[in-house]
Amino acid sequence: MDWKAAPTDASKNWINKSIELQINLFCNWTCIACDSFSQLPFPFTKRGTMTVEQVDHFADELTAANGYFGRLRLLGGEPSLNPNFVEIAKLLHERLVVPGYLGRLEVVTNGSHKEKILPAKQYIEKVRISDDNDKQKHHTANLIHPPAS
Repeated sequence: MDWKAAPTDASKNWINKSIELQINLFCNWTCIACDSFSQLPFPFTKRGTMTVEQVDHFADELTAANGYFGRLRLLGGEPSLNPNFVEIAKLLHERLVVPGYLGRLEVVTNGSHKEKILPAKQYIEKVRISDDNDKQKHHTANLIHPPAS
């Protein structure tokens, strides 16, 4: 599905083409390009983790507004570090994608937790995994030793 296109169900209120849901604020990498607090010496595991209830509330609000987004991207830090990552992906798929409030569900991940990403793929249309080239370009160690061009 083209997430940039208006919803096929004309009764839905097209809110925006895209929205990002940051389901946690910590990461197991320390990339210099990251805006998700990955360079801090401690993780935001308590305050920075969205609960299933919070995601469910988001779904409640979108459905109550009869709203539509072309895509929703799950982000972190590293989203797969959220202990409820698979449950959140399933909830969003079942509550928003299937009934037509969301065109597609995506995740942007560093791919380091495949044991959680693989079971969630059945609910996610696109998984954007940062590969070794991305890590070499953005990892904080490259401030001292930049990757070869």
